[in-house]
Amino acid sequence: MTRILKARHKTTEDGFTLVEAMVALMAMAVAFVGLSGLHFASLYRDMANQREAAAVTLASERLELLRSAPLPLAGNELLQTETQGDFTIAVTHEIDGATPWQNEITVAVSWEEPVKNMAGSRSRVERNIRLSTIVADIN
Repeated sequence: MTRILKARHKTTEDGFTLVEAMVALMAMAVAFVGLSGLHFASLYRDMANQREAAAVTLASERLELLRSAPLPLAGNELLQTETQGDFTIAVTHEIDGATPWQNEITVAVSWEEPVKNMAGSRSRVERNIRLSTIVADIN
């Protein structure tokens, strides 16, 4: 008779219990929430890098145009300031008094970038890059 009782109470564990499935789902949900935050941070950084690359391209194009143009002979001055889209471009020209044949051209590009602080509020921060070159008049 003990042999019959043992056979009737024998169970096989082929599946998961409801509690195990819920614990697994909760662990996956926590992981996906963390990954979604990482994904949005990556998207924000990608957009910021695109703006910075556009600013560098704009500054280098402007610098190449100015290197081929005749420069003024007078001292330090702001040659031009203009806005293109979200970018503000400022071009300066400096002549060193000790070496008047040496001209330094600087192109500064600035733009505002949205940032989110730790409290969750959004604000705009000014970012900028500067490219400089020295043009020598060897005539």
